[in-house]
Amino acid sequence: MHLLYVIMKKIIIPALLFFASIISFGQHNNFKVFGIEEGLPQSEIFTMMQDSKGFLWIGTNGGGLCRFDGKNIDVFNKKSGLLNNTIRAIHEDSKGNIWVGTYEGLNILNGYENQVISLTAEKGLAGKQIMKIFEDSRNDVWVATVDGGLNKIRIINNDSVHIEVFNKESGLSSIFIFDILEDQYNRIWVGAYGGGLDILSFKGDSMIIDNLSHGFDIPSNGITCLEIDAENNIWAGTYNNGAFKVYNRKEFTGFPKVKYDKIEGLNDNRIWEITISKDNTAWFGTAK
Repeated sequence: MHLLYVIMKKIIIPALLFFASIISFGQHNNFKVFGIEEGLPQSEIFTMMQDSKGFLWIGTNGGGLCRFDGKNIDVFNKKSGLLNNTIRAIHEDSKGNIWVGTYEGLNILNGYENQVISLTAEKGLAGKQIMKIFEDSRNDVWVATVDGGLNKIRIINNDSVHIEVFNKESGLSSIFIFDILEDQYNRIWVGAYGGGLDILSFKGDSMIIDNLSHGFDIPSNGITCLEIDAENNIWAGTYNNGAFKVYNRKEFTGFPKVKYDKIEGLNDNRIWEITISKDNTAWFGTAK
């Protein structure tokens, strides 16, 4: 059984970036604030990611990308080779490359050779505004955009990549993609705003796309976030109708679902984030 918690959260982390050290006994919290005076170029934070070396990467709303080592903050921006200074997605791949999703395309930072690769429409990238970057079990990197659908990318060498585009012509329900993940059966789940859930299954060189949509399967087509729990169930948040859980099975025969909204106890039906903790508890970040 899952306990359901609600965290009030918006898309932007406003004002300042907080790092908290929580003392295990009692209710004592030790907060240290990092803002513009401490070296951040912008105080509105969209995303954060800690890499395998321990660096914390911070994506800002207009100030570029920051790398924090616990003491110093290094800033990467357009002058450093980034395509844009608004960063919505950061991901470290299995080779240690840092993928940066901006509002004007994709950058890949090769930390070992200090090289910045830029991918835009001229090089085959579909869409400019990147919302999510995800690496699957085959080491392909999926880049979700809100204006061009999905890009599946594989680095060939330091100078070239292979990009495969998935959009409405490929069978997706929408090109406005908020989130993406992979289940234990190697299916790719795509949260599409306006299209519901697309499920990509691969057999050899062939691909099948199934769709769960409002009116037939799920409470809303406005999918904003996805998460997977320890039992391989898929959780989805929506823009206007709460959240729901899909009991995932190996065979796609119409999955049973459970809905969670204000009637069930959520404080708001707009869900921006779902996180499953180590004890398999579902945490919901809402708009209020």
